[in-house]
Amino acid sequence: MDELRTKVEAAIGRPLDRLLAEMKDVADWIERTKPQGLLYDSALPSLREAGTALDAILNLIGGDGWKPIETAPREEDVIVRTAGGSVFGAALVYGVEDEEGSAWAWTVSDGEPHPPCWSDGVCWSENEDSEPSDPPVGWMPLPPFPEPTP
Repeated sequence: MDELRTKVEAAIGRPLDRLLAEMKDVADWIERTKPQGLLYDSALPSLREAGTALDAILNLIGGDGWKPIETAPREEDVIVRTAGGSVFGAALVYGVEDEEGSAWAWTVSDGEPHPPCWSDGVCWSENEDSEPSDPPVGWMPLPPFPEPTP
C-alpha cells in the first residue's frame, strides 16, 4: 500500500494528507464567506464529498489506523485527529447548548490539550472569535488499559 500511496502522491505532486487539508480549507472558506453565485453554491457539496472520498482513500491506502470521523461512536472517548493535524482525546456528545438548543458536538476529554479554536473545549463550526474550528477528520479507539498487577 505504501508503494501505491507514493505513486498517487507523485502523480498529484503533493502528499495526500496536504491535499485533503487544502480541500477542507477551501470548503470552509466557501462556507464561512458565503460568496454568491451558482459556481460556489454547487462547489461546496462536491468539495465536501471529494474530501470525504479522499479521506476514505487515505484510510484504505495509508494503513495508519485512522477511521473516517463519520463512523466514530457517540458518547464515548476516542482519539481524534483534526484537519490541522492535532491529535487528542474527545467525545461526540449530545446536550451541548448552542443558539438552537441542545446539539451533538465534539468535546475535549478531561484535561486534554486541544486547539485554541475549540472554544471552551468544544468544536463549534465557528469559535467565539468567529474563526472556523479545526474539525476532527479521523478517529481511533483509545488503547486498552494495562492489566492491573497483583
